[in-house]
Amino acid sequence: NLVMFPDADVPGSWNIIGSVPQFHPAADFLNGDFSTLYAMDYDTNQFVSIDTATGARTVIGTSTPNGSWTGMTGATDGTLYASSSVCGTNSTLYTVDPDSGALTTVGNIGAGTCIIDIAINAAGEMYGVDIVTDVLYQIDPNTGAGTLIGPLGAAANFAQGLDFEETSGILYWAAYTAAGEMRVIDTNICHRRRGRRAVGFGGTGLRFSAGRRFDNV
Repeated sequence: NLVMFPDADVPGSWNIIGSVPQFHPAADFLNGDFSTLYAMDYDTNQFVSIDTATGARTVIGTSTPNGSWTGMTGATDGTLYASSSVCGTNSTLYTVDPDSGALTTVGNIGAGTCIIDIAINAAGEMYGVDIVTDVLYQIDPNTGAGTLIGPLGAAANFAQGLDFEETSGILYWAAYTAAGEMRVIDTNICHRRRGRRAVGFGGTGLRFSAGRRFDNV
């Protein structure tokens, strides 16, 4: 399902917008248009748009990565980035043409061998969570090079969601450890604050739009 959280402080309560049965581990908005969520289909590598009013999905093109799609983030300059991983081996950063899904490889993320999601803030600083080593990396959006920030302090498993709330600059992490939880990450020292537990929550593609939060569950 595509869901919307009316209150970011109560992640256990959401509104279902519509059924989206496909698995989209990578998704984000672009250019301040919160009516359309761009996403990658894990199984088919289709690049799609999702109507946030109904959950209706439109296929734009096919985008084949190195490994499997893991993350997506839209910069304020209109660039759409995506990440893929061959977990335990390497992770790659791309730019995506939103009109066609055509990919341009930016570079290898280096020591981040399983970057499971990425997020870029209003200042153009990009971060990614690695679930093999459970650490946060800062990622150069021009080269893909990853710089270790520090340990997350939590054992992440499976798909995760990551996004900045642009007004506050807070990096939210829709985490799955032993259960689904909403956490906040300090990007300076990588301490994470454990948030409220969301029962039955295993979010991917966490994205904010003008104070509202969308996710796939």
